[in-house]
Amino acid sequence: MEYIHKYHYQPAELAARGELPPLEESPIWLLGHRYDPEVGGLSSAGVCDELRVGGRGRSTTHQHHHDSPLTTQASDQGEAQGQGDEEEEDCGPPTVFTMLHGSERRWASFLTRFRSVVWCTYRAAFPRLGSDSHTSDMGWGCMLRTGQMVLAQTLTRHLLGTEWRRQSDRSSPLYAKMVQWFADDPKQPFSLHRIAHAGLKYGKNVGEWFGPSTMAQVLEELLKEFSPSGLRAYVCQDGCLYLDQLRRTATAAHWPLDEDDDEGEGTSWSPMLIMLPLRLGLDLLNEDYAPVLKETFRIPQSVGISGGKPRASLYFVGNQDDYVFYLDPHTVQPAPRFPEVGDVPASEDVYDTYHCSAPLRLPIRDIDPSLCLAFYCRDREDFDDFCARAIQLSEGPMPIFTVAERMPDYLVRPKPPKHSEKLFSDDEDDVVFI
Repeated sequence: MEYIHKYHYQPAELAARGELPPLEESPIWLLGHRYDPEVGGLSSAGVCDELRVGGRGRSTTHQHHHDSPLTTQASDQGEAQGQGDEEEEDCGPPTVFTMLHGSERRWASFLTRFRSVVWCTYRAAFPRLGSDSHTSDMGWGCMLRTGQMVLAQTLTRHLLGTEWRRQSDRSSPLYAKMVQWFADDPKQPFSLHRIAHAGLKYGKNVGEWFGPSTMAQVLEELLKEFSPSGLRAYVCQDGCLYLDQLRRTATAAHWPLDEDDDEGEGTSWSPMLIMLPLRLGLDLLNEDYAPVLKETFRIPQSVGISGGKPRASLYFVGNQDDYVFYLDPHTVQPAPRFPEVGDVPASEDVYDTYHCSAPLRLPIRDIDPSLCLAFYCRDREDFDDFCARAIQLSEGPMPIFTVAERMPDYLVRPKPPKHSEKLFSDDEDDVVFI
């Protein structure tokens, strides 16, 4: 089966749309970490090793197909502008960064980190979704894949640590096990199958689009059902971080909590994923909120934003100036086949399909106003640091969320609706900031 990319834009078209990586020398913020252009750092060949499998100049399958609309014209343009040299040509097909910068080495640390983020895309030829006839999620599963990426990045930080990089640790059995949790197999805890069927509780039939709020609720449900992850989750309400509820979730002796349980805060601490659904405008993003939204990428606990453009979900992971970097799930790849025996890892080619080598960007003004911020707090110290930063942002002139010490007594978390009920409206807005 051939790989298919939904958007076959050429570099000139991408540049016109503002989606090519920038030439600016200003810093990039990626998932809570700052990256500046480097004078030294990795060589171009070292960076390009990330794009090669099995021999000199041979690109990985997903790199070849995912970037194929870009690489041919990029190569011609690079030669015409005198950007190519012998060292770059030995690295295999040029990426968008190569085309624009002439060399990737000035952003080597950023690119190595970006290429370590798990990339979840449309898949085809996977087992049928229960009694439904779906064997591909093309055209409807983009938010489900974006939610997978948020959770995968959280689990990467949770299980492998902030400094883990795939380029230097390809053989980690923990990494291999984690990726397999997201395989398109109904037995896997975070598979598309599990997500789609969990959505039934929230009024979403299999094959229907999710919004950011529903996706956050579903991720919380899946984590409740899979204790081996060692990760808890909390979805905030009304655009507010209620600190007592967050602490209660992280410190309770047992999780998930019973809604009628009066157990207070405990002394131990469990790592926690915090999700904060927001709607920052009506049909378009209110640009007054853009500065604060960009600041969230500077919070060390950030694990990105699930959101997108109108009618297309994207996973936002960082920003530079007035642009946001993202991973795009709108690529169709064959469903991977993982070994069924024990903890035997799959072939390297399988894991290559879970990583994207070419960052794209979008003007922040163009993102859809419905989105969900996500943060990971490993321990109490991490949580306290996150709270201090969140409070500071909430006290600015144009806050996008609020922080309160306690949830009001009258506000009770809603229980999952029955099959025919809808917890969220079609436009996914619990509270609208305009």
